[in-house]
Amino acid sequence: MLLLITTGSTLGYHYIGRPTATWIDSFYMTFITVATIGYGETSGPGHHPMGRLFTGGHRLVWHRNHELPVFRPLVALLLESDLNAALKRKRMEKQIARLSGHYIVCGIGRVGTNVANELVKTKRTMVVIEQDRAALDAWLEHHPHTLHLHDDAADDDALRNGRPGSAPVCLPSPATTVTT
Repeated sequence: MLLLITTGSTLGYHYIGRPTATWIDSFYMTFITVATIGYGETSGPGHHPMGRLFTGGHRLVWHRNHELPVFRPLVALLLESDLNAALKRKRMEKQIARLSGHYIVCGIGRVGTNVANELVKTKRTMVVIEQDRAALDAWLEHHPHTLHLHDDAADDDALRNGRPGSAPVCLPSPATTVTT
């Protein structure tokens, strides 16, 4: 549809601006109209009265066919999903900041999953810190309300974000060292 409107508009501007309008001038008029730049052309196809009417019609067709039904929901979806994810992350960070007496599970692999399952069964509060997005997503699929950080638990800053304070830290392996 985009290609059809762009081609049709370029042909229309070329026809209206003949004999002086080049194909580049015609495409340029189409581009600045679609991109809503509108430099206020004083020569070329957009200067001719019919060119201005054509621009208005082109703008209405473009607006009706692309901006409203396609681009607006798409942009809204992208902004909303990013915004929702950011808001959810901020809410979770605030919840984690208020915790005390909770457990921190560093890594939700085989051992971490067993530890976390036991903490869930005994209704203990925990924060999961996991670097592997797939492993974290697999855990969250079954436990969507788990407080979590997508980060490297071996990184001191990531661990501090889990608010260890007096919280017991469940390490993924004995080789991992954590300084709190």
